[in-house]
Amino acid sequence: MKYKKRILILRPDSIGDCVLFSGTLKYYRRLYKSANITLAVKKHIIPLFENCPYIDELIDYKKLSYVKDSSSLSEKFIKRIRKLALPIINQFKRKFDIIICPVRSITPEMLWIVRYLKANQKIGIVGCPSNFPKDKQYLKNKVFTDYFTLTEDKLWQHELKTNLEFIKMIGADVAKKEDIWPEFWFSIKNSNSVMKKFLINNKKYLLIVPFGTSWFRKMNYNTITKITRYFDDNCPVVIAGTSTSSGDLKIVSKLKEEHINIINILNKTDLHEFVELIQNADNIVTVETSALHIAIALHKTVYAIVGGGHWGRFFPWGDSENVHWLNKKMDCFQCNWKCKYGDYRCVKNIGF
Repeated sequence: MKYKKRILILRPDSIGDCVLFSGTLKYYRRLYKSANITLAVKKHIIPLFENCPYIDELIDYKKLSYVKDSSSLSEKFIKRIRKLALPIINQFKRKFDIIICPVRSITPEMLWIVRYLKANQKIGIVGCPSNFPKDKQYLKNKVFTDYFTLTEDKLWQHELKTNLEFIKMIGADVAKKEDIWPEFWFSIKNSNSVMKKFLINNKKYLLIVPFGTSWFRKMNYNTITKITRYFDDNCPVVIAGTSTSSGDLKIVSKLKEEHINIINILNKTDLHEFVELIQNADNIVTVETSALHIAIALHKTVYAIVGGGHWGRFFPWGDSENVHWLNKKMDCFQCNWKCKYGDYRCVKNIGF
């Protein structure tokens, strides 16, 4: 039997990052036509890729880390666990011929995984100071056998451009960003299963995704109320997305009590349903979160409330006719969300 190369693509970041990355997968398949390609992502993101025809295996990346979520553990404790566990890990860890980590803002946790997995070739991105200590940057160059260097003048270029340049560096025959436009592989066209499940009886509805992962990007009660008044009063308003904050849940409950046309399905959709919900919406209003990237990728009419922390890197992009945004332009944009004022006024002072 002919030996098949084993390729691991490691993409353990957020939904939005994975959406922007999805359009490159067909080029990985063209590069490694006869290889066995494994894609590792976060567990809740697996549905985004489970029907992708360009990969052979899809796994939760935590199965490769050997240490459970380390966000609450001290760095010293993590290092000790890993050192003690390495003799055992080395006996059982999976082996690959090539490991590819196309993540520009790689974290120490991700780099550790790449370092201790066995592979003859390890390909990644170096040069980005986000999420990694400046005095430890040299470790990336030591771990990766081949790498794309994000130079100073490219630190704020859009993520799609970085994805394009990285895949071209590996050897892909691809010309422009439009060639790697995000893809979805589950049936969403003309589907209405999510509408039936959540009793959305109207063909048209306004979708509001008001809460992002960062507290300072969230919409408040007054903003959401103004948005509902701005659009057609007869159009149902669907509140969706995720949040674990009791304050967010109180806002939605209050809206539900005061506005008859509000349908609250916050925290009730899986990733399939969330994408379908965006696909079927008449208009989408969101903060800078995965809903924004999904809506743009699906060529939907979307209104975005965005700040300047990552301006240029993730937004703006897409069809200018469909994508509209509100922001407060400031000279401190591109601060990587390290606000020198401490109050994130580039988001908080946006008026609707």
